[in-house]
This record gives sequence, structure tokens and C-alpha cells, in this order.
Amino acid sequence: MLWLIALTCLSLLLYFLYRRLSRPEALQEPATAKAKSGKYNWESPTFEAVGPFFIKPWLQPGNHPHFAEDGSECMEVLFHTARRLGSCRVEVRELNAADQSPLLTVRPDTRTVNLVGVANQVQYVARLTGLKSDTAYGYKIFFGVEEVHSSTFSTRKSRGQEFRAIVFGDMGSGSPWQKQVAYQMSLPERSAADTASGKSSAHRKPRGADLLIGSGDIVYHHGRFNEYLSRFFPVYQAGKDSPETGAALLDKSMFISCVGNHDMAKYDPETLISFSDYPDLMAYFALFSLPLNGFNPEHDLGENEVSRKGAGTQQVGANLPPMTGDRQARQALIDAADGRYPRMANFSYDYGNAHFLFLDANTYMDWSEESLRDYVRKDLSKVPKGVWKIVVLHQPPFTSNRKHQREQNMRFLADIFEEQGVAVVFCGHAHSYERSRPIKFKVLEGAKALHRQVEGYVGGSITMDFDFDGKEKRQPNGVIYIVTGGGGAKLDSVDLMERPDLWQPWTVKLIGDRHSFSIVDFTRDTLTLRQIDLNGEEVDRFEIFNPNL
Repeated sequence: MLWLIALTCLSLLLYFLYRRLSRPEALQEPATAKAKSGKYNWESPTFEAVGPFFIKPWLQPGNHPHFAEDGSECMEVLFHTARRLGSCRVEVRELNAADQSPLLTVRPDTRTVNLVGVANQVQYVARLTGLKSDTAYGYKIFFGVEEVHSSTFSTRKSRGQEFRAIVFGDMGSGSPWQKQVAYQMSLPERSAADTASGKSSAHRKPRGADLLIGSGDIVYHHGRFNEYLSRFFPVYQAGKDSPETGAALLDKSMFISCVGNHDMAKYDPETLISFSDYPDLMAYFALFSLPLNGFNPEHDLGENEVSRKGAGTQQVGANLPPMTGDRQARQALIDAADGRYPRMANFSYDYGNAHFLFLDANTYMDWSEESLRDYVRKDLSKVPKGVWKIVVLHQPPFTSNRKHQREQNMRFLADIFEEQGVAVVFCGHAHSYERSRPIKFKVLEGAKALHRQVEGYVGGSITMDFDFDGKEKRQPNGVIYIVTGGGGAKLDSVDLMERPDLWQPWTVKLIGDRHSFSIVDFTRDTLTLRQIDLNGEEVDRFEIFNPNL
């Protein structure tokens, strides 16, 4: 009898010991990060790590730009910890299935992120494969026997399906406005596509949107890793949805974005921030997992081939995100990017009945170069008839914002956008909302770099459709350029709000006195855009017919 009691006690002791060792270790103090400061003397951000996470889970598409032949879908769940913590698994179940047992169990891949000036972290990447399209799933993350996170998501809409997207940019400043906009985006709203399908699900979509799209400048001021930790993830992974804190969005909705100037350490067109000033720059390449189907500046452009490890200062025409300063810090970023630098700066992605082309519009890119123009032309020409063609880039080629009017590099692609039937070009950069008339533009004497003025202006002939109103007349004769850069950074077009006499002739709507975001519905025939401000008020709405039918 005594041996049975001893065996029971020993079993209990071993069990509790196992539970203790397998439990994620909570961080007892807020983790702070400090980086070396040079002449750019902004305060180094601080952040708090909760439980086992440095960064709580967020959703990414991974390198899956196109629909699979068998109709299956993939999704990646990423998260960061301070160190490798026991045995980790992710369990996935279909929300509306009768059998609620896990249908997929994944052991995440791990890799160490060792950036100079940043607390060492481990990135976990759980690749969820073989999923159904347009289906709601629940997932749970375990370390050992402890469940540390649970959430839901919906997979990509299948080829040709209608859907809704939220588009916003210039967000990660950590401002009260950013948090208000995030909260407004999170509110429940049923999309027309979901209403028509008759589906109901425990997965709640923000404003009924299936996809979150960024128009660049994800964090301020320099795209630093520590800025993401303090000004991006906490706002869109808030523990409580409120106007004061933001909202939990990223673990439920996939976020994809183009790069802005601040994301690439370009404070302005002339100023490149050095890795000697801030060693955790260009964290975009280390944090996100987006398609790698764009051109490779190192190998695809011949004369512009530049060694990854030797990437230094490049001017206009290098077609490579430039790096300067501390070599160790630069190499650490390249290692953390794990092959995503520089490929991930340009890519395309298919979703439902739309094709999105994300382009790097920074000044080191020379989009007058024929090899780059050919890349854009080929990408758009492969899109099937009836599918919406949408371009997302940061610096708007047409804007009334006086601070950014001279950054007209992307005008070199305007003729391709027109000939290929691009419906809308979404931009950021200007911290406002702006809608252009349908535009047709051609660079005088052809798209050549010599036609770019030193200041950045690109002259040419412009034709505008003055009949299109987006209500009664919805067939645009040209491309509509939308600036949706009101995601949270300080407004910079307030003075233009009441001065239409200062607008450029192509500007038909400008909201410069408040922050806002775009809700875009893609049906077979029409695209409907609603601009919603940080208080939930609709400040613009228009529709266009699909020019690619």
C-alpha cells in the first residue's frame, strides 16, 4: 500500500514539474529597447512584452501570390518570443464544421532574429496548408500543454469571388488618431458579398472586410524594428478594442502593404537614414512574409546587379533599397530578412476577383527603365479578363498636397496603367484623403529618365474625364488615383480643405482635416469605395464600372 502512495506522489510531482517546465515564462518587466542615436535625435521607442510574446500572432499570406490549381489555400501565422519555449504547436479547426476536433496540427518553423540594438527574439512561422478557400477557421497556439493564444480567420476568396478590403496608409505613429482609426476599422459590418452568400460565422471581420491593405509608411519615423514593437503591433493587436487603445485586427485579418519612404529609411527624397544612426532599420523585410514574385534587383536587371552584402548608397536608378552605415547592422538585417531583402519590395497578389500589384515608389527606383516598365506591363497583361486590376504604391504621382507634389516618379508608369485597364491606383504619403478625376497621362517624348527634373517633377500631357462623377456616370475614361494616407500620422493637408482654388485640376475630392480609411467593395461589375473618418462618418463615396470586362 505504501509503495502505491509513493508512486502516486511521484507521478503527481513529475506532472507538476512537467507543467512548470512547459509553461511559457511571462516577462516580469516591460521590455525596453534602446538604439544608438545619431543626429536624428528622436526618442528611442519602448514597448511591453505580454506573456510569452514579444509580438503576438499576426496573419500573412507567405509566398503564395496565385491561386493553387487544386483550389486549396495557405495562410501563415507569425509570432515572436524572447527565446525558444518548449514544444510549440498550432491547432486549426473549421468553425462551421460539425466535427470541432482539430483538422490540422502544425509545428511552426523557428529562426532567431538578432538585430543590432534590439532584444534578441525568436520568430515562429506556422504554415497552414491544405485549407479551403473562403472558409472560416479557428486556431489555437500551445506551448507544451498551455494554450497561449486563440483566434479566428477566414481564408482567401477563391478566383472570381466578390470581396471587401480596407485600404489605409501612413499609420504607425502611435498617435491617438491612429488608435481611433484602428477602432473604427474593427467595428462589425456585414459586406454585400457575405450577405448575398448567406453565410454566418463566428469569425468577425472588421467592417466586413476580408483583407487589410496598407499604402505604405507602416511606422514612423524610420521603419525601425523597435518602432514596429511600440507603434504598430500594440495598436493593431490591442488587448481591448477601444478608441483609446486601438483594436485586435492582425490575428484575425491578413495585412499586406507596399513600402513607403519611412519604411525604407528615406526620411525625405534627399535624406537616407544610416544604420549607424539607427541599427534596426528596414524591419519590413524581417517582419512580414509576403509574395516573392516581383523582380529581383540583384539578378533580373542586368546592369543594376548589386551584391546583397555590399549594398551601399544608391541614387535614382539603382532599383535597390539602399543601405548605408554600420556594416554589422546591415548584415544583421539581411540575415533576419532570410532572402526577402530586396525581393519583397515589389510583388503582386491575387485575391477573389482582383489582382493587386504592389510597387516600390521610392526615389532610388527608376520606373522609366524599360526592364522595369516591362515587368509592370507583363504582370498586368497576364490578368484574366473580368478581374479588377489594382495598383498599390506610396508616393502619389498626382496630388494637390504641396509637400509631395514634386515626387512624380511613378508618372513613368501611367501609360501602362491606362493601356492595361488598371481601375484604381491606391497611394499614401500625403496624410489625407484625395480622389482624382479619371486621368490619362503621357510623358512628353516618351518615358525616359532624362525627362525627370532634378527636383522630381515629370512633365507630360494630361487628359482628364470631367464627366465621370461616380454616381450617374460610372465608366471612367482613365485611371483614378486615390490617396488614402490618413491612418494616424499628423495631418498635412488641413490648409487645403477649404481652399479648392489651390487644388490641382485633377483633384475632385480632398479631405484634409481628419484621419480616415477606405472601405472598398469588389463585385463583378462595380467597385464601390467609401471613405470613413475616425468618428465613423462617411466623407466620400463613388462607384466605377469594371474597365476589364
